[in-house]
Amino acid sequence: MTPPEAAILASSGAEIYFSIQYLVTNIVLNGAFVLLVGIAIQLVITNPHKKRFKALWMAIIILTFIVATLDAIAKTAYDLELCKYTFIKNSSWINGGSSKEDTALLKSQVGKHTTVWLSAEVWLQIIPLLVSDCIVTWRAWVLWPNHKYVRAAFGVLQGANIASTGSSLPWDFSAIYLSLGVNVIMTSSIILKVWYFRKLLPQNYKRTALQKTLLLWAESGIVYCTAQNLAVNAQTDEDAVSLGSKFLTDIVVALGGIYTVFVFIAVNKEVSQINETVHLEYTRSQRVMEQDTSG
Repeated sequence: MTPPEAAILASSGAEIYFSIQYLVTNIVLNGAFVLLVGIAIQLVITNPHKKRFKALWMAIIILTFIVATLDAIAKTAYDLELCKYTFIKNSSWINGGSSKEDTALLKSQVGKHTTVWLSAEVWLQIIPLLVSDCIVTWRAWVLWPNHKYVRAAFGVLQGANIASTGSSLPWDFSAIYLSLGVNVIMTSSIILKVWYFRKLLPQNYKRTALQKTLLLWAESGIVYCTAQNLAVNAQTDEDAVSLGSKFLTDIVVALGGIYTVFVFIAVNKEVSQINETVHLEYTRSQRVMEQDTSG
């Protein structure tokens, strides 16, 4: 084996190694997602109330689960094809060309057999991303019941986000920045509202500060926004596009599915920070109306 051939194999081996590592991480996150889906189904079976509401949620969750499963299959098939045509059926240097020619031939050969799986993987990421964006928007929208203009602005932003994602390649620069902007705005509005109304609670409130913080962070999507921000930065960094961007995008997609199911469980278990905030705002509005009437 010549030094150029060894260099090509070393480079390809490193790429496959990291790709398999990312696949393992994605499978672990999908395992957590499957566990949450099981809990959500158990909640639907044991609680017969609000059947229409739960049926809609379950349809969304099942759709996300199916897409996540297909995405995992596409990732696995891509890695298998990558290994097969890099190490087993690699004929890129049979003609004895230069190192650059061999590398170009290898990429062409591998790409010919992996394009279908890579394209399927990319397009399957649309649904979890849009669903998680819609969930964040919905939770923010609920917090502003008496503000039509704020709600309208939320709706316009999310509509533009859906249109930009559905009309172009997923994670195109315009789409990813708009999606990130929507998530940052919605998450900030949720945090602001929850923080404001938590101050209205008595000091001897039963839930500890740690529990409140963890629930707020999870439900408002801070973790999701942080991961999405890292993914956007990786896509704009040319040195990290090939590996880091793919890994972070996979993490964002997996977190999107987990976030959707988590919100469903939190609402149905009546531990939702945002639901409590809405109740506080409703009570406060009723008191203001009663004072105006009595005055």
